[in-house]
Amino acid sequence: MTPLQSPAAGISPVAGETATDQRTRLIPVRLVLSIWNLVLLLAWASWWGGLSFYAIAVVPIATEQIGSTSQGFVTREVTQWHNGLFVVVLGLLFAEAVRRRSVSLGCVIGLLFGVCLGLFLDHAYLSQQMDPVQRTVPEGFYADHALYLWLTAVEWFLGIVVLGWLVPGQSKPEGI
Repeated sequence: MTPLQSPAAGISPVAGETATDQRTRLIPVRLVLSIWNLVLLLAWASWWGGLSFYAIAVVPIATEQIGSTSQGFVTREVTQWHNGLFVVVLGLLFAEAVRRRSVSLGCVIGLLFGVCLGLFLDHAYLSQQMDPVQRTVPEGFYADHALYLWLTAVEWFLGIVVLGWLVPGQSKPEGI
């Protein structure tokens, strides 16, 4: 190796490319990766944070102010938006699992997909029972609604698990 080809001289073993050239090429890759990570984190925050805020603040306040049945008609509309956001987040997380080649993240996404499917199916079932003209629900509705609440609780918990993959600076083994 001649002095001109030594790493100290800044010459890369790749066809005379300098180390500075390599770093310059990596800047756009790092920028795109940083933007991607930000998009993932913001999507997660919108989905999980929205779910948390709605459950913690909106539902109790609305139930107190307008009653549980009327609040349920509002929730029926809001959950359509939230479940749509859930699908978007699942798509982004799937892309991230593929990018990382992460089997464990893929498994969590599989569980989340099952929860999402259950929420869509149960939402449709519950919506059919609601009478928007009379603003009533049949007796036994809240027993049926319990499944939706359990699925939502699992969704919320798995959202915390997902955060472990999205927090910057976390060391994650490749391929896991």
